[in-house]
Amino acid sequence: MDITSLGLKNIKVVKFEPENGSVKIILENDTSQVTCPTCNNPSSSVKDRRLYRIITNPVKVGSHPIDVFIQKRLFKCSRCHKSFTEQIQGLKKYHVYTDAFDESLETLFKHMDYPTIQNHLFDKYELTVPLSTIWYKLKDKLIQFNISLQEMQNAIHIGLDEFSYAKGHSYGVMSLDLDKHKIVDMVAGGKDQNVAEVALSIFNPAIVEACCIDLCEAFKNACYAKFPHAIVVADKFHVIKLLNEAIKDIVNKKIIPTLEQDSQRKYLRQYQWVLLKGKERLSDYQRTQLPVLFQFSPELKTIYEFKEQFRYLYTIKNFNIVYPEFNKWLRTAKASHIPELIQVAKWSAPL
Repeated sequence: MDITSLGLKNIKVVKFEPENGSVKIILENDTSQVTCPTCNNPSSSVKDRRLYRIITNPVKVGSHPIDVFIQKRLFKCSRCHKSFTEQIQGLKKYHVYTDAFDESLETLFKHMDYPTIQNHLFDKYELTVPLSTIWYKLKDKLIQFNISLQEMQNAIHIGLDEFSYAKGHSYGVMSLDLDKHKIVDMVAGGKDQNVAEVALSIFNPAIVEACCIDLCEAFKNACYAKFPHAIVVADKFHVIKLLNEAIKDIVNKKIIPTLEQDSQRKYLRQYQWVLLKGKERLSDYQRTQLPVLFQFSPELKTIYEFKEQFRYLYTIKNFNIVYPEFNKWLRTAKASHIPELIQVAKWSAPL
C-alpha cells in the first residue's frame, strides 16, 4: 500500500496489522523535531504519545477496509517549558477528517447527492460517516451533478418529501428521481400543495408513472393535479410510523394517566417499545411480555395486531394474493372506530 494515498505528509507507519476483518494502520510523524508554537524553539523532548482515530482519503488494502490511527506526540519545550501536541500536515487541529477526505467528498459531490455519498462510502469502504457531517462539509459547495436537464425531466418514478434546513424552523419541499437516487429540485416552504406543485413542475407528466410520498394530503393532491395518470404511493416507512405513533398515543395519553399504581406506569413505560418492534425481531422473553401489555387495553391489542398484519402484507409479492387481503384489512380498519386506523384506511388508493 502506498502510504501517500492517505493524503498526509511526513508520516511513517508504526504498525500495520489485520484486525477483525479490517487492517489497522498506526501512523506517526516522521520528523524528530517540531517547533514550539509559543516560542518557536525546536524541541525533540517527547513527553507522551496519544493515539487518535482519523478518517483519511477512503482506500482499501486488497478487499479489506482500513482503520487509520495517528499517534501524536506530546512535546515539552526546553525554553518556555510548556507542553504542546504536534500537528500533522494534512490534518487540521482538533479534526478527525483529513484534508484529503474533504477533497474526496467534493469529487463525489459532482455526481452524487448526500445520501448516495453516505451509501457509497459504506458499501465500498465500510466507512460510516454521519449524513450531518457530509452536509456540513459540502453545504457551501456548488451542486455540480453530472445529469442533464432532459434526464431530470424524463424521470419515471419520482418522490416528494419535506426537509428542514434551519434546525427545524425553516422547511422546504424536495422532489427526487427515485431510479437515479438524485435530488432534482428543492423549493422553500412547508407541506403546501402549491409549493409541492412547484417542486414537481420540472417533470414531464406524460412520462411519470409513479409518485412516492408520505401521508400528506397536500402532497397527494399535488401529485394528482400534476400527474393525473400516475400512481401515487404512500411509502411503507410513514404508514408504519403512523401506526406506531398511534400505539404510543394510546399508551402515554390514554392508559398511563388512568393507572393508579406506580409499578404499572413504570412497567408500561419500560416495555412499550416491545409493541413498536417487528414481531419477528422480538426475543422469546419479549414475546412473553405482549399478553401482559395487552391486558392494559383491548384497543392497544387491536392496533398492534393491525400493524403486524399490515407489515405482513408488504412481504407478499403476488398481487393476486395480497390485493384481497389488503381490501379485507381496509374494511376491518374502517370498522374499528380507532381514529389512527381510519386515517390510514382513507389512503386506500395510494397504499
